[in-house]
Amino acid sequence: MENYIMPVKAIKNILLKELEEFKSMTYEAVKKSYLSDVCANLVIMGYSKLKEQLEKCNSYESLEEYVTDAGYRMHLEEWINSL
Repeated sequence: MENYIMPVKAIKNILLKELEEFKSMTYEAVKKSYLSDVCANLVIMGYSKLKEQLEKCNSYESLEEYVTDAGYRMHLEEWINSL
């Protein structure tokens, strides 16, 4: 694994803020497009699942796995460098 300067806890906090922003944006878009409640519930369920996974992260390796599972199209190091 690479030598990261940013601590795991800091990375988790930033990823959690991003996750919450993505949930809010997506949930509002679903509501505005008058899609069914099923679609809105899918957003909430996906958010809950990813939040649970993120909360369990305690290493760079688990954060790398989270970034992949969450659909980021980059590795953890690339994501950190993009900040």
